[in-house]
This record gives sequence, structure tokens and C-alpha cells, in this order.
Amino acid sequence: SQVYVQIVVPEVATEEPTEEATATPTEEPTEEATATPTEEPTETPTATPTEEPSGPDLYISELSIDPPNPQSGDTIHVRVGTYNRGNQAAGPYKVTFQYSSIPADVCVWDVSGSNAHGGRILTCDAVVYNTYTGVATTDVDDAVGETDETNNTANIEIPVPEATGVDLYISEMSVTPSNPHAGDTVTARVGVYNRGSSAAGAFWVRWRYGPGDFDVCTWEVTSMAAHGGRILTCDVTISFSFDTTTTADIHNDIAEAVETNNERTLHVEVSP
Repeated sequence: SQVYVQIVVPEVATEEPTEEATATPTEEPTEEATATPTEEPTETPTATPTEEPSGPDLYISELSIDPPNPQSGDTIHVRVGTYNRGNQAAGPYKVTFQYSSIPADVCVWDVSGSNAHGGRILTCDAVVYNTYTGVATTDVDDAVGETDETNNTANIEIPVPEATGVDLYISEMSVTPSNPHAGDTVTARVGVYNRGSSAAGAFWVRWRYGPGDFDVCTWEVTSMAAHGGRILTCDVTISFSFDTTTTADIHNDIAEAVETNNERTLHVEVSP
């Protein structure tokens, strides 16, 4: 007998390959670079030169005393420099030196003039009585028109030691009017002060036209406190120019710490 065998050959499956999808790359947006602005160099402006004011300019270029630490009654040598830093010459003018607490000038100089960028050294001798601020002033009468009128003074401290006990001195002298004519009546004004640490008893003060002359005015002062003073006045008729003299404690009634500072002089110029 015959046997039939059916052989089934499986169909080979062919799978078409599929192209694997590749992700489409997405282009990430890049930040667009912006150009950094470059600052254009600017030309630095040059300062416009200012024109120097034209004219004279006087000032006190130096101020000194010798000795620098005087005692009451000592004579000091005062040295003052006046200088014209302007670009034009200055005409005549006056320079003064004062003790700040006293209205009268201690030293006065008449200067005939100063060249541009030129100066003068002026000197004088003066008696010092107490601690003062010395003040030098150039062109004191404003005779010169200057480019700067605010720089005409200079100061210096003058230290004088304190006095133990009583110490009388003439603190000021003046006459009014200051430039009298012959025959005028003037008011003499005298200040007397006790710079000591103790009170003074009674004493006398006198004013004379000159040393050794007769007493023109006399005053009795009954007492004076420590660091205290008096103003004394009198009216007189004056006929000539004098170096007037005032003296405190004329009879030496008071024992003082310093006996050499009781006298003071003032020149009074009398016109015809």
C-alpha cells in the first residue's frame, strides 16, 4: 500500500525593512550676538586760560618781632614786608603796625610806591606792655586800587608773661582831632591798666607835652583792680608839635612787678 505524506513548506515571511525614522534635528535658536558698542574717544576739552587781572596787588609778605618772647616794658624790633604781586606798579601808600587792642598806630611807614613783583622791608622799634596780637596792614588808607583788596593784613601773636602782684602801664594814648592846627583845643585820652594779679592802691597819672616838660594834665586814681583799667581825658589848647608823654604812678606810690613800663609816648603833629 502506498502512504502519502503531505509536506507543508512554510512560506518564508519577508518583512520589508522599515526605515527607522530618525528624529529631525531641531535647530536650537541661538541668541543673536549683538555687537558691543564701542565708545568713540572724545577729545578732552582743554581749559581756557584765564587772563590774569591787570593791576597792582599789595599784601604783607612777612611779619616778625625780635625778641619773639618779650617781657613787659621790653623794646621789640618789628620787621614787616610789603610786596606787590600784581602786574602793574603801585603808587604811594601807607603801611601800619598796631597792637590789635589799641586804636593808635605803633609804627607807620610812607611807601613811595612798589614796582610790579617788587617789595620793601620796613622796620621799627616799639615798646610792648602786654600780650597782644600784632597787626600789619599795607595800603591802610586804600590809596591804591588793587585787583584783590582782601589780602592787605597779617597778624602775629606777641606773648608777654603774666605779672605777679601789681603792674601798671599806659595802655593807650590819643588826641582828638588827631591832626590839629595851632591854637586848637584837643581832647587827650589816656588809658591806664593794671595787668598784675593784685589790686593797686591810689596813684597819680600825668600827661606832658614832652619829657621834662610841665604837667599838662594830671589825674588821681584812687584804686585799680587786678586786670582792670581806667580811661582818663582832659582838654587842652595845643600850639606846637610834640612827642607827648604819659606816665602812670608818677610818685612811685605802688610797688610793681615791673617798674620799667609806666611811660608811653605819642607824637602829635600840629599844623600852622
